[in-house]
Amino acid sequence: MNNIIPHSKIYTKKGDKGMTSLYNGRREKKNSCVFMGCGEVDELNSSIGLAIEYCKRDKIPQEILNILYEIQVYLFDVGAVIATPITSSSKSHLERVKFDVNIISKIEKYIDTYDAKLKPLQHFILPSGGLVGAQLHICRTICRKAERLLIVLLDSGNLPSCIIQFMNRLSDLLFVLARYTAMIRGHEERIYSKIYV
Repeated sequence: MNNIIPHSKIYTKKGDKGMTSLYNGRREKKNSCVFMGCGEVDELNSSIGLAIEYCKRDKIPQEILNILYEIQVYLFDVGAVIATPITSSSKSHLERVKFDVNIISKIEKYIDTYDAKLKPLQHFILPSGGLVGAQLHICRTICRKAERLLIVLLDSGNLPSCIIQFMNRLSDLLFVLARYTAMIRGHEERIYSKIYV
């Protein structure tokens, strides 16, 4: 008996007219807020993937890599929630993608743990701190951008508030990790100072 799963094609041609399917089966335009939100979260996940590669190159401790891997998984879960709008999804669909709110507390513990190892901020800093730190700052800004867009879905009743809370805490964690990785590798954090001509 042949148990080999046939290879499926990457392209389906179903999206050639600018429509694609939500997790709940409904089809919407690709430029809807739902898919814009999914796209922002996907961009963030890819940016974290690049940060991970920089971490490997700079021999950042495995515990930080593990946190970043964990975040990537959570972002997949967030994408599933976004792709299942509350007002057009069945209870079974919504239950299947329900986001675990305990993750937010876990992110807060990570923030507290690594922030306690840093010197208190006394000035604004410019995005900096070596390749890892700078890339994590990019991740932070993409996270903030995604959060702003997802507010539209929250206001329309199509996104649970816990997703906004998660994205808000995640941007804080990325900021702390940017500073922490800069510190442990001895990279300078550039302090903001007005330049007068």
